[in-house]
Amino acid sequence: MANEGVNLRYQTVTIAVFVVTLIASVIFHMGSYEKPKSEKFFYLKFHPVWKKMIQMSWLKGLAQGFIVTAPAMLMMTFFGSEGALGTAQSIGALVAALIMLILGKYSRPKHRLIIFSVGLVCFFLAAMFNGVLFNATGVILFMLFLLIARPVLDIAYFPIQLKLIDVLSKFEGRNEFSYILNHEFGLYVGRFVGAMTFLVLAYVGSVEIALRYALLIIGGIQLLSIIIAKQLLKKQKELENEME
Repeated sequence: MANEGVNLRYQTVTIAVFVVTLIASVIFHMGSYEKPKSEKFFYLKFHPVWKKMIQMSWLKGLAQGFIVTAPAMLMMTFFGSEGALGTAQSIGALVAALIMLILGKYSRPKHRLIIFSVGLVCFFLAAMFNGVLFNATGVILFMLFLLIARPVLDIAYFPIQLKLIDVLSKFEGRNEFSYILNHEFGLYVGRFVGAMTFLVLAYVGSVEIALRYALLIIGGIQLLSIIIAKQLLKKQKELENEME
């Protein structure tokens, strides 16, 4: 009976999401939008500044798969409860919304590097507590710092990316989507490397070793993004001055 109740709730949520998606699709198609011009958007060579952005996308992609799957695996490993996972995710949504609200209201463009650095450090601390402790307490600390890291990273990373796209699209005379396409490729390369890191550790060692140390390795490597972001923002400023 208990499993039937859980299945019913899953089915209810699935149907609700499907209905909301249909409503959103209808609203979208009722709108009137200007059709974008058909322009070339596939390039192999980009401005040197963009290479810094691609390096950041690789590093961002490393952790993306783990951010989605690791909390569920760790919660189920140490708490064995879907209810605990749902509670953690609900709290995470509230914490993320609050952080986004505060940072969106009070932060300025000059704070992006600081905010980005704080997010990366929080992610590393989350991975460190999980790797060092690897118990229920470690998972709670992991979730706590991860809940802070995710919105903080997003609110800094995307403005850096979009601002650079605006600058370079004008400087090189290219479609903005060419940069977005290239950026997505960088993300997928990072995701592949991150997934392979987990699988290799699980194959050579065990799933426990992979859960414990893959995140720690990737969290440490991601700290390189702080240096890259600093260089990128400096070169972006120089490019903006050159265009004036």
